[in-house]
Amino acid sequence: MIGHCMECHAAWSRGTSDFKNGLGHGGRPFAPTNVHGFDPAWRGSIAANVTSDPTDGIGAWTDDEVARAITKGIARDGHQLKPPMGYSFYAGLTGGDVRDIIAYLRTLPPLQ
Repeated sequence: MIGHCMECHAAWSRGTSDFKNGLGHGGRPFAPTNVHGFDPAWRGSIAANVTSDPTDGIGAWTDDEVARAITKGIARDGHQLKPPMGYSFYAGLTGGDVRDIIAYLRTLPPLQ
């Protein structure tokens, strides 16, 4: 997928992404406080569930809310997303590209 979204947003199991059983599930931790060499801004960051689950994922989000998260790094509740979410890289995507990404995300089965 464009942008390598699932490298982070697939379920995290035994130190690797589980593309087969957890596509879009999220949960990958980034830079716990005891890891040397990571940007401190990453500390505590955990990849979000981007499946269509309405409670744990983005199933209840509007397309505009998802687009804002992808391109501006602002979550549904208004908080700023943490790195490594690359929203600054995605800010230059065309509206059509963002809609295509959202359409793809909407196909991911709900996973809690």
